[in-house]
Amino acid sequence: MRLSIFFVMLLALTGCSGSATLSIRSDTAIIQPTVRTAVYRFVDQNTADVYLSDFPPNTIVDRLTAIEGEPGTIVHIHVFLAPQAGKTPIDFTASNAALKCIVLSGRSMGVYGGGGFVLPASTLGDISFGARVREATVRLVSSREGFADRLGNGWVEGNIEARRDDELAGEISSGLTRLLLR
Repeated sequence: MRLSIFFVMLLALTGCSGSATLSIRSDTAIIQPTVRTAVYRFVDQNTADVYLSDFPPNTIVDRLTAIEGEPGTIVHIHVFLAPQAGKTPIDFTASNAALKCIVLSGRSMGVYGGGGFVLPASTLGDISFGARVREATVRLVSSREGFADRLGNGWVEGNIEARRDDELAGEISSGLTRLLLR
């Protein structure tokens, strides 16, 4: 498959987060955020919110409140059902998570949304949460003036590991809500 538009940032993590090899792909582009923040918030044994971003933990909340700033991405994975063998489908064609990928570009931004299957490698509520995402689908659901949609319809794949940090994840969640309502 030939990619007409290709932008890739090498994956790098700081020691205060987890690890991720997450990519958002389509026939026209690939987004692989340089993940510097990988945190999650535990809600209950079936529910968690994972936040992955190329903004460092000490600046991500400030970037969400700024009108203009450094370009970057924030991926939000909302796991709403932890699969259990014999009780729930454990198949990458099923869906147990909603995904959002917010691409910030100067004063503009695009929000890609969709869903798919997240196969946990650890238990929700642990000090870190690892999982595999494969073939989750996303498409542009909203954008601001000046945003160029280079991705179109795409899919999300990769492995994630996020440390539990309910406080920072809550601040990111609030910042995203304010950003999306502006």
